[in-house]
Amino acid sequence: MASQYGPHWNSGSPFTITDNFTGFANSVFNGIGGGPTRPNQVATATLSNPSIGEWFNPAAFVIPPLGTIGNTARNSLYGPSFRHFDLSIFKDFTLTERFKVQFRAEAFNLTNTPSYFVANNQNDTPTTNAVQGAGFGKIVITNPNYTPRALQLALKLIF
Repeated sequence: MASQYGPHWNSGSPFTITDNFTGFANSVFNGIGGGPTRPNQVATATLSNPSIGEWFNPAAFVIPPLGTIGNTARNSLYGPSFRHFDLSIFKDFTLTERFKVQFRAEAFNLTNTPSYFVANNQNDTPTTNAVQGAGFGKIVITNPNYTPRALQLALKLIF
């Protein structure tokens, strides 16, 4: 009997605080197009004990004055870490000299740990938008690439 796989731990993805909702009237890009601007950072944004209810300090950001570019650095904060545990156990059974059957049991994300997501620059989920709405600074959705626990059994004929 053998096994493989194991734990996977990754640090969170970087994200940028933006000002998506102020609009072109207050943007330094007024009249020439452009995208979201960045706010001014006036305090430390990281928290010593972040939670999904408050991932970073929302009071650390303010909308810059009209016609100026904010000082918030790009990708200055990190989202929640990603972790899951995969496991595979298999055993070979000899049928004849030429044929073997392998039984496999595999589990992906065995502990069913959710992977949370900071929506970055997405107007429908303003969690990183400096026009502070109800979702600003919070984790409100799971990662779109999150896979819940999956178990599978297989028989493999080896010849």
